[in-house]
Amino acid sequence: MNIKKQVVEFVTVFAVVLVITAIVTFLWNIIGHGASAVDWETSFRFAILFGIILTWVKPREIKKNRVFKNMKQQKEGKNKKNHSIKTEYVFFWMAAPVTSGTITWESVARQHKKAQHLP
Repeated sequence: MNIKKQVVEFVTVFAVVLVITAIVTFLWNIIGHGASAVDWETSFRFAILFGIILTWVKPREIKKNRVFKNMKQQKEGKNKKNHSIKTEYVFFWMAAPVTSGTITWESVARQHKKAQHLP
């Protein structure tokens, strides 16, 4: 994202959060205290905070989605090229997670999982 888009994003988020927070604090003061006042300090604090955070998070999310999309395309491309994926079974022993004494043959369970060979 270039600087102009980031500034527009920040100003948009800042304005929306400022208006919403001003309305919420106004209604809170009317209902809770019986006074019609807006807490501008809180409104500006939230607007600046959310403006910075959401402007910072959006480019990171776009970049993350782009990386995952590329990984998915690469994976699909590999699967199309190699139709014969070999599968084998791997056996291993797994002890019980909690034992109250010595481990005996009965407390050990056999597990069996499927493993795929990478090309």
